[in-house]
Amino acid sequence: MKFFSIIIPTYNSVGTIKNCIKTLQQQTFTDFEILVMDGSSTDDTRVIVEGINDDRIYFFSEEDQGVYDAMNKGIQIADAKWLFFLGSDDLLYNEDVLADMSKILNKTSAKFVYGNVKIVGDTSWAKNGEVYKGETSIADLLTSNICHQCIFYSKEIFEHKLYNIQYKVLADHDFNIYCASRYQMHYVPIIVSFFNAGGISSRLKDIGFEQDKWSNTVVYFKNKLLDKSLYKYRYELKKTIVFFLKQSKFNLAFTALKAYSFFKLSRFL
Repeated sequence: MKFFSIIIPTYNSVGTIKNCIKTLQQQTFTDFEILVMDGSSTDDTRVIVEGINDDRIYFFSEEDQGVYDAMNKGIQIADAKWLFFLGSDDLLYNEDVLADMSKILNKTSAKFVYGNVKIVGDTSWAKNGEVYKGETSIADLLTSNICHQCIFYSKEIFEHKLYNIQYKVLADHDFNIYCASRYQMHYVPIIVSFFNAGGISSRLKDIGFEQDKWSNTVVYFKNKLLDKSLYKYRYELKKTIVFFLKQSKFNLAFTALKAYSFFKLSRFL
């Protein structure tokens, strides 16, 4: 078993994939595999990847239902303790990233360990050259995601849940909220990668995820919602009560009601 499985979803990535893999090959830490999960590209992505002489690289190509479907397929064949997802147009920050992270991962008891990314290009939530975004509380995560290009996940996490491919743009945000409800989140002040702002999460909205986010939050957190740091979300949680009642999910409706009542009472404590 390798230490890292680095999963790279690709589709027509001829212009970027070589440089992405090059930053992996330059790493001083070498105990990893590279799983390139291609969605039946019509350009020369396969030619470029298979032309790289490195027996750590495995190339798989078939039709998929988007980037998160490709990531799920990579998860299922990954053979490592820790999984890391990199966009085909993203780069590791320097040659010691994996070495530095491996030292931390060998010591931590957490299963979700994250650092920072450096932004390349402008987004609505960060500008070119910024380091994004430091330590993130659970309350902040509910509205502002952590880039998966700086997160190292224990393989064990994926034995219980995969990415929800119904969310075409923000399945990683949904997954990170799930992780925050169950696992210790360990932040390290390391820049892990350059995040290219041209990806789908920078350009598109995910209406399905936005519609489901608060009901999913109740499902994931349940009684852990009784935390004063989540007070500012009391009205969002209140709205889920009716949603669950309409679905005859009375236990979840009660959970949401209990959280809302707790926050309402907290005003007077």
